[in-house]
Amino acid sequence: MRFENPDYGTPLWPESVLTGSPATSVPEGLRINEALIDTAGPRWVELYNSTTSPIDVGGLHLTDTRDRLMKAVIPTNTLVPEKGWLALEDSTLGLDFSLDLPGGRDRVIIGLVNEAGTAIIDAYTFKPSVPEHSEARIPDGSGGMEVAADPTRDGANEVTVNNWIVLNEIQYHPMFDDPVREYLELFH
Repeated sequence: MRFENPDYGTPLWPESVLTGSPATSVPEGLRINEALIDTAGPRWVELYNSTTSPIDVGGLHLTDTRDRLMKAVIPTNTLVPEKGWLALEDSTLGLDFSLDLPGGRDRVIIGLVNEAGTAIIDAYTFKPSVPEHSEARIPDGSGGMEVAADPTRDGANEVTVNNWIVLNEIQYHPMFDDPVREYLELFH
């Protein structure tokens, strides 16, 4: 099992859930891959299947809270295709990924939980920093989440790189160790 929390030192769930014996059907190769949280449109989380066979996620649970692991059930016969993606909207499942809850919040915990509600398959604390941009694993299914990714619902994750400004020259150790002579030149 894998768990990531940008607020290091704060456990996502009680240790008993994290170390308990998982149910017999914990699919390998299934990851929370991307989420679009801070948006005026539909909010969603994307699952990624890194295996060469489809994975039926029907009956698994998604949660956006630490105290109710079985908060939402994914409908039966819901497949994540081989080497593919599946996006699920919060409102469709009865979840609320919005940041506008009473009292406000700046992060959303999303957990993927086995059918019995006894083991967390994958979890991540999303803390959006740029509106209308997702947080996504680059590359898909592995690595850490990258902030300000381009939303790629049901597709390969990507981050647009600004290539029209180039670092042209840098002077970081000038003659006579004079910091006034340090500079950075950008070219457009």
